[in-house]
Amino acid sequence: MKELFGNSCYAYCLAYIFGKDKDIKALTARVLDGWYFDYIQEDGFVKKPVDYVKMIDNSLKFRDVKKVPISSLSDIPDGMIVAVEYKYLSGSHFVVCQKGKVLFDPSEPSNSVRNGKPVSYRLFF
Repeated sequence: MKELFGNSCYAYCLAYIFGKDKDIKALTARVLDGWYFDYIQEDGFVKKPVDYVKMIDNSLKFRDVKKVPISSLSDIPDGMIVAVEYKYLSGSHFVVCQKGKVLFDPSEPSNSVRNGKPVSYRLFF
């Protein structure tokens, strides 16, 4: 459980973006559902992000996801809410952002956001 919850920031971000409920209990339930259905590995890695998002909201028709490089949060297109990857030291961390600001950080306050740099966001299409 320590590995699952300690490394599931991307899963939490996807649950926040695509789910209806934003409270931490509902988000945690989505992470556990994703783990149960094998979309999330035991170490928290989201191995099937499109399937996980469809599990969260079965009306979504995404077929793929791609990594879009950025150098700052101002690079996010207007109106989009996305999972942004921050790099800090030797690790990475995901948070939910829109242009210019962080909306949700699963580990708030995280060292990655405070001291790191945004390097990419995930675009579902």
